[in-house]
Order: sequence, then C-alpha cells, then structure tokens
Amino acid sequence: MQSYPKVTKSSSERTGKSRKRKFHGNQFLNGEANTSRSEKKLASATTDDVIIYPSHCYRIIEFVSVFLSISELVICNSCKQRITFAESGHRGLGFKIVLSCKCGKREIQSGPLIHTGYEINRRIVFVMRLLGVAREGINIFCGLMDISQGLAKTTYDQIVQHLYTASKTMFESVCKKAVEEEKELNIQNERPADRFKVSGDGSWKKRGYTSLYGVTTLIGYYSGKVIDLNVKSGYCHTCTIKKNTLNDDEFEDWLAK
Repeated sequence: MQSYPKVTKSSSERTGKSRKRKFHGNQFLNGEANTSRSEKKLASATTDDVIIYPSHCYRIIEFVSVFLSISELVICNSCKQRITFAESGHRGLGFKIVLSCKCGKREIQSGPLIHTGYEINRRIVFVMRLLGVAREGINIFCGLMDISQGLAKTTYDQIVQHLYTASKTMFESVCKKAVEEEKELNIQNERPADRFKVSGDGSWKKRGYTSLYGVTTLIGYYSGKVIDLNVKSGYCHTCTIKKNTLNDDEFEDWLAK
C-alpha cells in the first residue's frame, strides 16, 4: 500500500498564527461586577413587606386510600368508636370533609376560606394565569387529574376581578414606595427631587410583531425599580361582538358614543 509523506509545519508558521485573547474584564466597568441590568434590579429588591407562612402549604393526596388508613387508626374521643370520612359540598377545588361516628357528623373545610370562597380556587386561578392558562385549561387539568369538576364561569370571573383589584392595589403601593425612594436618591445626588431620570423597558405577549398586547415600564435611574407601568391592547372583545351584530353605520354610531 502506497504511503503518503507527512506534511510538517515549520516553527515559524506555528508561531505566526494569532492566538485567541483571554477576557480579563471590561475596563469601562471601573471595578463593578459584570452583571446585567435585570440582575441589579433583583439584587436591589427588598422583602420587608412580604409575610411568609411556612406552615401554610398544599399537597395532592388520594382521598379514599389516605382517609381509609386514617379511619383505621383513630377513634372518636367521646364515643370511643371508629370514625369514617367522606366528602361533600364541592365548590371548585374546595370541599368539606365529613367525619361520622355514633356521636353524629362533623364537617371540616378542606382549606382556608376567604369570606365564603375557598382560597385554593383563587390560588389555582392566579398560578394558571401566570402560566397563560385560563378557565378552560384549569377545567381540563382538573378533569384529567380527577381533582374536581373545575370552576364555573361566574366563579372564575369573580376570582379574576378579585385578583385584579388585589394586584392593582399592591402595584400602586409598591410603585409609591419606589417613587419615594427615587426622590431620596435624587436629593442625595444633588438633583431636584421630582425630576426623575428614567429608563424604559417593554414586553409583549408573544414573539414577532403580531402581538396585540404589550406592556411598558418606567424604571428609576438610581433605585433601579419600576415606578410606573402602562398596558396597551390592540384588541377589544366588546368591539368584536358589536361589529358582528351591527351593520357598519350602527357600529360607527356605537363607537362614537
């Protein structure tokens, strides 16, 4: 078999090849850490007003097997007889646990109540909306998991309204606190208290230029916190319904009002 001669490179050719330079930091940072703006915002966030209850949590259990095992281990403190467990009064994901013995029946709520509604219903709506899932998705999830029948439309709409009111109140409170902090930092930097230096940031519902929903925020220069927010929508469900039910002239008159 014919062999081919090996190609050898001279030392001058190897040394003449440029090497990749190592990164030793940005000289314009003046010793600051090479962190993103978002990381700085998160680092400056405080949790002074956030109350955490470590004992309050949820678990998914299978009702029949768990409470059947419990009924074999516990007895009534009064009649000294075995206790049986059942469920009733389903409202969304919440229900009542019915304890029965010779003394009678007693009901226990499956979770805490907010006025007359179960807290778990508000929680699942809030979490699912963060994930981009609405009522239909919640009901499909509950059906596939055999958790419950899901949420009725009126219940879901009321919960969304409660969440909107609570979120709006909390946002206004946080922004007010951020504005006061920005004023103090302006004074410390020898600037007028009410003349803010800000930067803007925006986002939209989906990628590309076809999204009908967008949000814009104003961020304080010194505090790095959001001081105002504005949501814009290019879609109106009421207008869509009216446009399908009215003719052009009637729709223009309705829109003008």
